Amino acid sequence: MEVGDTKNRHRTGTILSVISGKLRRKHSGQVTLSRRLGLGSTVSLLIGIMIGTGIFVAPRGVLSYTGSFGASLLVWFLCGLIAMIGALIFTELALMFPKSGGDHTYLQETYGDVLAFLHGWGAVLVVRPMTLAIVSIVLGEYIIYPYFDDMCYRDERMVKLHAATFIIFMMLVHGSGLKLISKLQVVFTSIKVVTLLLIIINGMINIAMGYTDYLDVNTSFEGTNKNAFAFGMAFYQGMFAYEGWNSLTYTMEEMKDPAKTLPRAIMIALPTITVLYVLVNISYYTVLSPQQVLMDEAIATTFSSFTLYGKGILQGSLPFLVCCAAFGSANGLCYTYSRMAVALGREGHMPQIVGMVNPDTMSPNFALFLMGLISIITLLLPISLEHLIEFFSFAIWLSYFFISIAVLILRYTKPDLNRPFKVHWSLPVFMAILSVFLIIAPFFESHGGNEIIVATVIIVAGLIVYVPFIYYKYQLPFMDKITIFVQLLLGIVNTEYKPPEDFPINEDDHHYSDSHNHE
Repeated sequence: MEVGDTKNRHRTGTILSVISGKLRRKHSGQVTLSRRLGLGSTVSLLIGIMIGTGIFVAPRGVLSYTGSFGASLLVWFLCGLIAMIGALIFTELALMFPKSGGDHTYLQETYGDVLAFLHGWGAVLVVRPMTLAIVSIVLGEYIIYPYFDDMCYRDERMVKLHAATFIIFMMLVHGSGLKLISKLQVVFTSIKVVTLLLIIINGMINIAMGYTDYLDVNTSFEGTNKNAFAFGMAFYQGMFAYEGWNSLTYTMEEMKDPAKTLPRAIMIALPTITVLYVLVNISYYTVLSPQQVLMDEAIATTFSSFTLYGKGILQGSLPFLVCCAAFGSANGLCYTYSRMAVALGREGHMPQIVGMVNPDTMSPNFALFLMGLISIITLLLPISLEHLIEFFSFAIWLSYFFISIAVLILRYTKPDLNRPFKVHWSLPVFMAILSVFLIIAPFFESHGGNEIIVATVIIVAGLIVYVPFIYYKYQLPFMDKITIFVQLLLGIVNTEYKPPEDFPINEDDHHYSDSHNHE
């Protein structure tokens, strides 16, 4: 039996080698991710990922938990500050381990395979596809908004049908290759910034004309919620709009001169986004009352209907502009998801085919198919948009806690590792404490327990998979046939890690060794 298994594995390895050899006909030697992201492209990618649908849906959630405009505006500013601190913490780790794995790599280096696998399991199969589903639902809301004068009569099935179509379209776009994606990201990032600037300009004009009733400092904090844990849920909503601040860590294998490019991109992008978000929220409240914000499904479109300057142009084009923002956000999300999938497949924490890419387009086609399928399944679940956001936030802050602590652990256990960028120790301590607060906040809210139950089930399911397939390395007898079929169907091969040129590599980092490049 063992001899037969050995022969089958040898035969499979030979077949995979032949397939890889044919698919690499245009490449010499290894298939690696090429370094094509400079400072401009990196800033555009980060802004494009972060500025998405969140700013058009989260204001309602933030206000509902804070209770007043003044408190909600404070939350929006603090969320930007938290995102900046988190991005700087991730920068230290990313430059220590400049690979595309992002969170997964840092958890693996610090805590070992079990926690890293559980994070990757949840991120690839639940959290990231769920985020794409959220973005697509918002896009569906704004697509159908112009056709319904009263949103009470809108058809939820129509919203999700548009969302599913959008998800399929995104998978096809990303299968076309990185050059097209990079160009589209720059275009849609520009459109998103212009959209926010249009809202801000109209808001400033409203202020100049005296529309400041809801902005009065003396009354703007009236009704503020006194429950600290309610503010924790408000941060869930606000941080969702800032989500993506750690996305550049997934592009480390494609970034030019990452030691310089990554910190500079963060210092440019994060303050810019924070200022835009705060000004957009101020603009909303020049003409919209808190009650209107709480009742509205498409706040930006409602705002445009109250503007006095360029009302027709803004009201007619804003749904389209918001859809462009959703496209740009989903574009960046698919990009970073695919980089995570490559790392997980390469490290053996997912089946090989998850991490394989097409050598011509450098697109992980199977991973994209998997993401699209799970996102569409998520659309079928009877869960509200707010609950999806809260589940996503609970899961993501669990990982942020462990990663913040990882910075301190690595400084103690591996003090000699090369650190091109280093943050003050107080920042990861602050981030860890904040993470604990946000993790326990749902326990004190009426429906917070549901997210915790679901997250627990997902973690347990991950352990059930980890023990036989990762720890004991059991391989299903038909898996080789599936791998070969998918390789031939999608034209995908394994990738190998290539460190940045002239970049000091830590000698004791076992994940840079050839043994982790699965052939």
